[in-house]
Amino acid sequence: MSFSLNEFILNFLSYFLTNIKIGTFSLIGGLLIGMPLAWLLNKNNKWLSRMINVVLFFCRGLPIYILMFALLTSLSTDTLLKAFNDDTLRTAAIILALSVYALAAICDLTLVMLVQLAKGQIAEAFLIVPNIFRIFTTLLISSSVGAAIGVPEAVSYTIRVYERFPERLDRFLLVLAVTIFFAVFQSLCKKIVLMLSEVILRRLQHRNVQP
Repeated sequence: MSFSLNEFILNFLSYFLTNIKIGTFSLIGGLLIGMPLAWLLNKNNKWLSRMINVVLFFCRGLPIYILMFALLTSLSTDTLLKAFNDDTLRTAAIILALSVYALAAICDLTLVMLVQLAKGQIAEAFLIVPNIFRIFTTLLISSSVGAAIGVPEAVSYTIRVYERFPERLDRFLLVLAVTIFFAVFQSLCKKIVLMLSEVILRRLQHRNVQP
């Protein structure tokens, strides 16, 4: 079987852009719902807080894998199938599933930020920025579960290439290379989060010492 490394790398990176898009849209969905929920929770309305906490309880507890399949089934109606292609519906299912996780995580972070702002802890409150980036990293990596429903992303592309290799050694090297890629990417993201945290804290501390 002919195999071009350059072609594989270019295709893999192209499909990885889909992972980035899924992570981005999932984060946006989480921000749009999670932050308002945190604001409502911060109002300390007894009944409203109970209802929101019930919603968050299910958002935290629902496995993304199961939720993704349930959403795909719900989206696969005749009307939507006529309006959108299969890949679009599969991508929408994983975005919505990840958005459910994201909204719970962002709601928690925003609630902590609001409490810190109320106490005058400005530096600590601004740490929500690197924490949101950390959530984005998690969403991006988690988007690979979309391969289970055929979302055209980096892992599903890797699986297709993997199945074309007849030799076990070639398959092993392929999996190893992709694993290293995701591990390095995640490590870089963690370093970026730490750098953002340090920059925010440094600037706020510098502002506080100015007369």
